[in-house]
Amino acid sequence: MKMETTPASGKKTADELLKDARIGHVRIPARHREMTMVQKLFYELPADERESFESACARHGFVQQDFDVAAEEGTPLAGRPSHTPREITVARVIGGEVRRYPDRAGTSWTAAFEQDLARDVFGFPLAD
Repeated sequence: MKMETTPASGKKTADELLKDARIGHVRIPARHREMTMVQKLFYELPADERESFESACARHGFVQQDFDVAAEEGTPLAGRPSHTPREITVARVIGGEVRRYPDRAGTSWTAAFEQDLARDVFGFPLAD
């Protein structure tokens, strides 16, 4: 499936990426085509990941609601190896910056997200 991009920037907006993720219009690498991809929203993630994400937000002046978070999780088909790839998409609600974090064994997507917050990748928090 060909992904269309916005003509001005050549990049999809945060809303377009999240819409694609929610309705299943995402590009799946060839090595993952023999599995089912499941979409999960923030509240469906494990409690420890939600807590880590919310803590990272708080340490940098954000709240969880400043971001849309979705996860793509692979579920192997019967008779296939059990490695399940995972990718987390985080989009700033205002400003539209989007980052994707592969979740691999031994790494934490929330740690990578917090590093991006420290580098102001998502911009600055809004004043209350």
